[in-house]
Amino acid sequence: MVPPNVTIGRTGSAPFLQLLAPMMRTLRTMGLMLFGALVIGAGCYGYDYAVTPAYPVRPAVSVAVAPPPPIAETPPRQPYPGAVWMAGYWDWRPDLGRHIWVAGHWSAAPRTGVVWMPPSWQVSPGGTYYRVPGRWVAGTPVDRYGRHLAYDSLGRPYYF
Repeated sequence: MVPPNVTIGRTGSAPFLQLLAPMMRTLRTMGLMLFGALVIGAGCYGYDYAVTPAYPVRPAVSVAVAPPPPIAETPPRQPYPGAVWMAGYWDWRPDLGRHIWVAGHWSAAPRTGVVWMPPSWQVSPGGTYYRVPGRWVAGTPVDRYGRHLAYDSLGRPYYF
């Protein structure tokens, strides 16, 4: 179909040049759309990388014995700027048949603006206790007064 503003047959005009620009735009648009479809379609086809951790996963711990209350720790001096205190917690040792205290320590945060929430124990509907793994949560490791913020294994914040 010839656009209405194109005249064919006039001496000195080049109708094919007048038709070439719209065709080139159309071809370029189609090429970009095809390229975009290829880029989107060339991604990962599975999601195993997102659900399978690269480290060994500990099986869920469930015990009938309640853990003792958390031990109040006094952290040593911060060893280097940016270190975040990872508070201690009670862990279950099946070989000993009892809870053991895992002492807190200083560590580097994976990114700024996070603090460590240590593992904690929750009661299941069946009356057994299961451990919730530790995790990094959003927070400021140092408040505006220069005090360090940490959480105990019950999720309570404390400053030091």
